[in-house]
Amino acid sequence: MKIKQCRICLVKTGPHNVRNRTELQYHICNVCEDMEDKRRRKELKINVLNHYGGKCVCCGTTTMEFLSMDHINGDGSIDRKLGMADHIWNWIKKNNYPESLQILCFNCNMAKAHNGYCPHEMYYHLRRRRSGSGGPTN
Repeated sequence: MKIKQCRICLVKTGPHNVRNRTELQYHICNVCEDMEDKRRRKELKINVLNHYGGKCVCCGTTTMEFLSMDHINGDGSIDRKLGMADHIWNWIKKNNYPESLQILCFNCNMAKAHNGYCPHEMYYHLRRRRSGSGGPTN
């Protein structure tokens, strides 16, 4: 058995634990490959989120770990059935950042999915209504 060495962590391992990238002429172990994949996915997610404004359109949160993409028309189940959910960030970029998507934080997205609206919308709607009728603004 030929021993190979990961180009990142330099751990020597057998060929069963090394992913051979023949077109790039390097070897990388499964652990390092997974870490690189995570880094690439995170970078892609940040780029997509920045394109859409980088914050929840409902509550304004900017914490990247909380942000997700929302199908404005509520047709996300179609994409999930087609298996797109795992590759949403790639799909968005390849499809030139569709206008049918928006950023929502996880809380706002789940509230919209389960209730049909987000409580923030009700709060802002009531607040606007009060301020328009001369009532208190708080």
